[in-house]
Amino acid sequence: MDGFSDSSKRVRPSAKRLDLTDVREALKDGRVSPALGVVWQPPDQPSHFDLEPDQGGTSTDVLVHVQKMPNEEPLLCYLACGGLWRIPPVGSVVALIIPDGELDAGAVIVGVLASGAPPAALDGSTAALEAPKVHFKATAGDAELDASSSVKLGGGTTAAVIASTVFESWAGQVETAINTLAPGSITPLLATDATHKSAKVKA
Repeated sequence: MDGFSDSSKRVRPSAKRLDLTDVREALKDGRVSPALGVVWQPPDQPSHFDLEPDQGGTSTDVLVHVQKMPNEEPLLCYLACGGLWRIPPVGSVVALIIPDGELDAGAVIVGVLASGAPPAALDGSTAALEAPKVHFKATAGDAELDASSSVKLGGGTTAAVIASTVFESWAGQVETAINTLAPGSITPLLATDATHKSAKVKA
C-alpha cells in the first residue's frame, strides 16, 4: 500500500490496498519481521490516526501513525483488533509485524505494550478495562453481564440496582397502594433521583 514508508503521504481510497492473501501466506511461512514503534502525530497531520474506507466502501481500515524504533522511521500501520477496538494514544509503545520484512507491504499493530500506568484494579486474577470513554455494543444479540456476586457501578461499595422501566412502574404502583392504605408509611423508592440516581439504571 502506497504511503506506508512515508508518513507525508495520506492514504486515499484509490490507493493500492494491502493484499491480505499475501499477508496470510507470509504469516504461515514465518516470513515476518517483528519491530517496536511509538505512536506519534506528524506535524502536518490533523490526527495520529486515519479512518480509511476500502475501494468498495464496505469496510473501513484504521491506520495509525507510528515511528519505528530505533531509527524513528515514520510508518502508517494497520490496527489489528478482535472486536475490542481502541486506537492507541500518542506515545504508546506498540508491537509491529511487517509481512515479508517489506515496509511497503504494510506494517500491522498487533499489540500495545503495558508501558503506561496500569489500572489500580489490575492484579493476578482481575481483567481491568480502563479508558477515557467506554462504549459497548452488541451487533447481533443481547449484551449480557453475568456475575456470581453483585454488579457495582460508580466504584461504590453498594451493589447497583438494575431496574427496567417496567419494574420501576410496578414499584411505583406498589408504593402508591401501600401509602393509600397507610399514608406516609413508606418513602418512595424510585421517585427521588437525588437519593437513588447513583444506584439506579434504567434499561
